[in-house]
Amino acid sequence: MAIASVNPATGETLREFAPLTSAEIETRLARAEIAFQQHRRSTLAELAN
Repeated sequence: MAIASVNPATGETLREFAPLTSAEIETRLARAEIAFQQHRRSTLAELAN
C-alpha cells in the first residue's frame, strides 16, 4: 500500500511513496543519529564550507 502526498487544496496526488520496513526505518534512524553526532561536533568554520 503506497503512501500518498496529496495537495489538500486541489486533491491532486503529488507523489506516492512505498512504506519502509521496520529494518529500513531502524537503519535510517541509526544513520541519522551518526550524522547528528558528527554535525554537533563540527565547528562553525567546518559548517560554513
